[in-house]
Amino acid sequence: MQVLLPIIRCKHPARIKIKKPNRSQIGNGYLQNIPQIPNMYKIITKIQYEYAHRLIHHLGKCRNLHGHSGEAVLEFTAENLNHNGFVMDFGDIKTPLKAWINANWDHAFLANAQDPLLPYIQSEGLKCFIFPHEPTAEVMAHYLYQHVNQSGLLPTGVRLLSVSIQETCSGIGYYAPNLITP
Repeated sequence: MQVLLPIIRCKHPARIKIKKPNRSQIGNGYLQNIPQIPNMYKIITKIQYEYAHRLIHHLGKCRNLHGHSGEAVLEFTAENLNHNGFVMDFGDIKTPLKAWINANWDHAFLANAQDPLLPYIQSEGLKCFIFPHEPTAEVMAHYLYQHVNQSGLLPTGVRLLSVSIQETCSGIGYYAPNLITP
C-alpha cells in the first residue's frame, strides 16, 4: 500500500504553503508516491553503573582522573510484537546486559589504551576496561551498540535503535547509526 502526499511548491521558502490538490492534479507532479511507514514498537531499558576515567588528550578538567554515576539507555524497535505482546521481554536483554556491564564497566577504570597511568593501575590489580580511543560517553555508546548487536541476544525482527550513555545529570553521549537526530 502506498500513501500519497502533496508536494510543496513555493517561490519563497520562508512562505511555504501546502495546497491540497484536486482530483485533476493527481499525476501532474503535485503528488508523489512514497512507501507506507510500517508499524514501529519501541522499548527502552536503562542500566546504572559507576566508573572512573580520564581523557588524556583533553586540555580541560576531564584530563584528571574522575568518576561518574553512569546510565546506559538502550532503545529497541520491532515492526511486530511477539506472541506475548512484547517487542521482547525486558529480562531477556537487561539480565545479560547488566551482567556484562557489571563485569566490565561497573566500578572500573575505563581507559584509553595509550594512557600512561594504565600500566600502574593494572599492576595494582585494579579493574580496568581498555578502549582504543578516549573513553568518552560517545565512544562508550558506540562500543555498547556494537557489543549488543554482536552478542546474539536480539530475537529475529528486533533491532537496537540507539544507545546513550549519561555520565552526568546534564551530559549524554548518543550513538544511533543512520540517524540525523535522536
